[in-house]
Amino acid sequence: MRRWLKRTAAGGLLVVAALVAVGFIARAAFRRAGDREVAAVTAALDAEEPGWRIDAIQAARAKAAPPDADNPMAIVLSLHGRLPPVWDDLMKARDGGGAVVNAHPVFSELLWLLQGRAATGDLAATAQDELLRPGVLARPNGYHPVEIADNPWDTLLPHVQNSRAIFALLDADGRLAAVEGDPDRAVRDARAGLVAARGPGDEPFMISQLVRLAGANVAVRTALQALAWGEPAAGLAELQAELLAEADQPGFLVGLRGERAVMDRVFDGLDAGRIDLRNMGGGRGESSTFDDLAFAAYRGFLPGDRAMGLRTLNAVIEAAKLPTHEQRDAVAAVPLPPGPKEDSYRYIVSRLMLPAYEKVHEAHLRTMADLRAAAAAIACERFRQKIGRWPESLDELPKDILPAVPADPYTGRPVLFHRFDDGVGVYVVPPADARPPAFRPPVEFEDPDPLEGRGRGWRVWDPAARGTTRPAPDREFIPEEPAEDGPPPAPEEP
Repeated sequence: MRRWLKRTAAGGLLVVAALVAVGFIARAAFRRAGDREVAAVTAALDAEEPGWRIDAIQAARAKAAPPDADNPMAIVLSLHGRLPPVWDDLMKARDGGGAVVNAHPVFSELLWLLQGRAATGDLAATAQDELLRPGVLARPNGYHPVEIADNPWDTLLPHVQNSRAIFALLDADGRLAAVEGDPDRAVRDARAGLVAARGPGDEPFMISQLVRLAGANVAVRTALQALAWGEPAAGLAELQAELLAEADQPGFLVGLRGERAVMDRVFDGLDAGRIDLRNMGGGRGESSTFDDLAFAAYRGFLPGDRAMGLRTLNAVIEAAKLPTHEQRDAVAAVPLPPGPKEDSYRYIVSRLMLPAYEKVHEAHLRTMADLRAAAAAIACERFRQKIGRWPESLDELPKDILPAVPADPYTGRPVLFHRFDDGVGVYVVPPADARPPAFRPPVEFEDPDPLEGRGRGWRVWDPAARGTTRPAPDREFIPEEPAEDGPPPAPEEP
């Protein structure tokens, strides 16, 4: 029996040793093949895009940085430092924007706007003065130095988040100015907000580019709300040109190139041991023997995973270079690396690190459509102010008002125009699977999207229909104050 046990144990050890040897040989083979793939991918990138790595991107950004006096981000951060602490609470208390309509705001929104002005004083006027100086207007991008952490996922971007507060400040001031009969000031707020949106510039992060899109969207809503509540006379031509220029900013492409460079840096860190696979997302998980063995086994796949991630983002970047209306299908056609659902564990890191680029691209197209449609709508208003009537079509607009009808980013065809009884509308019709749900008012006295059922875009009303008085809400929306003692009072007779 002892002899049999010894033989069995020895045989088992030999089998384990053989399996370990096979595993190491296989891992080495996978690694050699992966190294060849990485070398081929990076050599092609070095030849076609010499500055594609993150250090080169950072150096190019720093070299092109404007002086602080003309730097939109430096100005935005200076303004943010002058905001009172209560502004953060006011921002959290705001319901957010619904549709742009010609009826004056509901009481709660008007109260919020007045509270904002009381809290911030003349800061919005200061923001206009500083952001609309000629030297700042001439800069298509702001700049803020970003130190990439050893683990790039630990890189913080508080300056980008802080810029949102300035977007909200200028939007609030612009809406209140339009309500109070100063639409020219509202246009200045919209223009200043659009400059503030340039603050992140060409930062190599998708989140930075998304915040830039968000800022541009806030600014365009400020502008169109000013046209819905008043009749601005100054600054429309400049605003129209600035909207079109911002619509052509390649933020999606900038973000993709940055994410590719960051991914490459992460794989460098994993390979060199500077980054622990368990802590990639900023966590600090405790080590376990199983985790260590799993990562040791995965290391053979690391170069092949890196090559796959780079190839995937290269394909998306090539799709993003196509004419805008061809990009959506091309981006969707890029296959993701196979993952656990496909019984593959070779590309765990690249699957984990790939940004949600399809969603970011949809946001990019929506904002581009909003900016182009808004520019055409403003051109219609400028035509009306000059000629005394609305155009019958966008083709009627003379070149000195609209040099060319903007293209719908979804189709490549001109944006659409409709003549209403009380104004005009300019819009696009996104593909069915790209349309967010129609704006549905949460309460009875708010308004639906005036272009609902037609498309995504903007209405501009006849001057007589702008800033109409909103009907008072029904009694059930006005809470009764209960008496200190006894039941609440009976409602008054109408």
